[in-house]
Amino acid sequence: MIPMDEFAQVAFKRTRIMAVLLLGVVPVIYLAVGQLVEVVPHEVVPHEVVPHEGGESDLLFYILIFLALAQPALYPIIERVQISNFSKAVNRTMKPAQFAFTIALTKLAMVDAIYIFGLVVYFLSGDLSRMLMFYLPGLLWTAIYWPRESSFEELLKKLERP
Repeated sequence: MIPMDEFAQVAFKRTRIMAVLLLGVVPVIYLAVGQLVEVVPHEVVPHEVVPHEGGESDLLFYILIFLALAQPALYPIIERVQISNFSKAVNRTMKPAQFAFTIALTKLAMVDAIYIFGLVVYFLSGDLSRMLMFYLPGLLWTAIYWPRESSFEELLKKLERP
């Protein structure tokens, strides 16, 4: 492999820093918020007429857990579209390393969304164990999409093709 130039090395280091922040520090902060914020479940007043009896948070949990498992798998499609658009651009203002950083941020944001799904479920249901269930697919996708120098160089090759 051709070694990365200095600009690409800086872009890769920035990608790694963002990965540590988005996929390491931020989920810990979400967990701390879940521990510190007490969510009081909605209470139904006996004399109120309620047309249906809850279940929305259960449905939301199942929808979001499915998204947490499936959403990052769509990333290769998004990456192909981004690379195609980049190669079609006639007057590019971004260097390939800058665009590779942007693509990597998209990937990291998709994985970070899984942890956010867990926090949303916690705020709606008050069940911390449900929030923690999102950490399993989050950790899986974090391991899969963690920025590696070899994959960054491979992405740069794709972007530098005419």
